[in-house]
Amino acid sequence: MLKKITVITLFIAVALSAAACSSSNTKNASPNPSASASEAASPSANPDLEHNLAYIAARLAEEKVDRLFHSETSADGKPVLAAFTPDKDAAAKFLNYYMDSALTEKILAFYLTDEKADNAIVVKADKFFSASILATASKTDVAFEASDAGFKLTTKDNGVYTVNQNADGNYIVTDYFNK
Repeated sequence: MLKKITVITLFIAVALSAAACSSSNTKNASPNPSASASEAASPSANPDLEHNLAYIAARLAEEKVDRLFHSETSADGKPVLAAFTPDKDAAAKFLNYYMDSALTEKILAFYLTDEKADNAIVVKADKFFSASILATASKTDVAFEASDAGFKLTTKDNGVYTVNQNADGNYIVTDYFNK
C-alpha cells in the first residue's frame, strides 16, 4: 500500500512539474516562432556547434562507406559488399541516411562490380575518399568554408567534403572531391 501511495505521489509531482514547465515555455516563447527557428538553423547562429555537426556528418559518412565496402572479404580474399546490405538497393538505402542520393549513386558506381564471390558482390579495393577525413584528429585539422546550406570541409591532404543540411535539418555529405 505504501508503494502505491509513493508511486501516485511521484506521478502527480512529475505531472505538475511538466505542466508548470510547459506553461512557462509558452509565456517566454518568441512572438515569431519562424524567425527563431530560422535563426537557430542558421550556420552563423553558433558556428562552433555547426562546425562540429558538419565535421561529425562527414566522418560518419566516410565510416559508413568503409563499413560497407572495406570490412568484409570472400574466402579467396576479394573485398565484398557487407552482408547486411546484400544488393545495390539495400546499400543505397543505407548510405542515403548519411549522404545525398546523387553522391550515393556516385559511390555505388565507383565500388560495385558485376563479379560475385561467396554469394556477395565483389567491390573495388580502392577507396572513394582518397583524402580521408578519418585521418584527422579533430575538427581543428579541417578548414571550414561556409556555403548557402552548409559547409565545405577541406582536409590537409586536399580532400573537399561538401556538407549541407537536408530537409530534416540534419547535415549530410552532398559532394566529395580531391583537389
